[in-house]
Amino acid sequence: MTATETIYSLTKNDVKALRTADRVCFDHFTVQKPNSGRQSGIRCIKVGSAPWREEVTFYVNAKSSVYLHGDGIDYDVRNGKTATCFDMIHSPQCSEEWKTIVSLLREGDEIELRWMGCDQNGYLNRATVTDSDNDGSAGLGMKLCHDKLYLHVRRGGKRKYSFYLSDSVCPDNSARMIRPYGGA
Repeated sequence: MTATETIYSLTKNDVKALRTADRVCFDHFTVQKPNSGRQSGIRCIKVGSAPWREEVTFYVNAKSSVYLHGDGIDYDVRNGKTATCFDMIHSPQCSEEWKTIVSLLREGDEIELRWMGCDQNGYLNRATVTDSDNDGSAGLGMKLCHDKLYLHVRRGGKRKYSFYLSDSVCPDNSARMIRPYGGA
């Protein structure tokens, strides 16, 4: 950790929001725009009751870092300096894994989102989307990429937990979990 890195500790409200959210979104942005919805961290979304169903979003600050595997990748790209990342748990209250993770979080814990891109084997390195696989979606002829998301938890200055949150295998396009060169 460098002297300029910001450490975010979970508050009591952060833990409550993570445990009670109707949707949980994980974001990484190279260019941060606090209070604009474009900041790295976790968005906890609570859906209101009928008839209006207004959503309320609570931001949980988290350190976020990206690393891309592979040959011939520019240093800044490999280390996520141009990346934009997104993943989501659509129904966290129905996810046994997520409920277990948030039950272990405590006020004062420090959390980090760790995005790992192109974490694949030789089969995926040689795989591409072909006509017979194509269901009409974009990606024909594109290589497949395997991206992963982890949540690291530090307590008392030491790593306490490391959770595997999600992974995605898809063509190297804007639908990827990790977009190495930014994007929407």
